[in-house]
Amino acid sequence: MYGTKITDAGLEHVKGLTKLRKLFVWQTGVTMEGEEPLKEALPELEIVPDFKKEKALALLSAERSYEDAAREVTELAEKMQESLAAATKAAMAAQEAEAALKGAEEDVARANELTKNADATVTQTNAAVEKLKEDGSASDELKTAAQESAQAAGKTAAAAKSSAEKLATVVTEQKTAVEAATKAATDAKTAADEAKKKFEETVKKSVDLKKKFEELKAAESE
Repeated sequence: MYGTKITDAGLEHVKGLTKLRKLFVWQTGVTMEGEEPLKEALPELEIVPDFKKEKALALLSAERSYEDAAREVTELAEKMQESLAAATKAAMAAQEAEAALKGAEEDVARANELTKNADATVTQTNAAVEKLKEDGSASDELKTAAQESAQAAGKTAAAAKSSAEKLATVVTEQKTAVEAATKAATDAKTAADEAKKKFEETVKKSVDLKKKFEELKAAESE
């Protein structure tokens, strides 16, 4: 009877067909209210579609979908918290790396200043030594002391320069560490944002599925 204008009233005429085993009522005016009396009258009759059975299956499917979504919400909530914690930790690590870099750059600046001062002292001391050499009245002891002072100043300047170079290497390494920490923080934040977005989408999906399930349940009880 599919694709016809038959209604529930028309099914009354089918009740006498006791040997009928299948009845197709797609795209008709037949409803569940019309099918049920016919199914009672002909217990062995299979009606396609069986509205009551499909309604029960739809309700069961909606319930399972809602329960699955609810479980997913719980799982995603935990993952979101883990992602947020990781993002916070990564951000703190990036801040610490930035602070360490700043400290290293300040150390380099101080070391360069010391080197500059040490070089100036070397220049002044060497000039004094040369002047004493030209001064015929200066004693050998004074000349020797001036020479030793110049050598000491040279060692101090060399040490200051070496320290500045080592600190400059630390700065370079620290910059690399900052770049890595910044990238890690950015990636962690992106992951946290995605986890939060997925969680919110799943929550909405769960709410919608719950609403659908409750509507189907309410319709079944009517």
